[in-house]
Amino acid sequence: MENYKIENYTNPWGLYNNISKRLKLGHLVYDLLLKSIRLVDHELLGEILKSELVEPEKKSNFRIPVLTEEWLLKVFDFEDKFNAPNNMTVFTSKRNGLKIHKTRNGFFIAITVRENYSIMGMTGSHVSKPMILTVNELLDYVFLLKRDDVSFNERDIDKINRIISLH
Repeated sequence: MENYKIENYTNPWGLYNNISKRLKLGHLVYDLLLKSIRLVDHELLGEILKSELVEPEKKSNFRIPVLTEEWLLKVFDFEDKFNAPNNMTVFTSKRNGLKIHKTRNGFFIAITVRENYSIMGMTGSHVSKPMILTVNELLDYVFLLKRDDVSFNERDIDKINRIISLH
């Protein structure tokens, strides 16, 4: 188990060098050889572990680059509405009501996290919204916040490969 580092928060992309550490069954990956999105099952997870540990130069499965509006609207069935006073687009899930804010800095869960701190005798608080970088992170947040287990079958994966362009 890795220890938490501040870089995990300030530069989270570094956490994705080896995707096997971030994958769960039911997540999605992009297969470079097949040029398609695949569903992570036991067999695929074994292949990914083997390729990262034994033959990293032959690695063919990668994280899906980033969460996009296309994913939210076409795959996850969100509605979008521009909020002019806050200069952001608010995406609302038709399925479970989860709200996601899109600003020029990216996608954020529409909740506020407040962390109190005390450093060298000074106290204060830090307020932030959790950023969503990848589709798999969205799946994790949906389960964590709404207890909604979004899962895909082979027919869903075929549809996703038709409507989402990653090439």
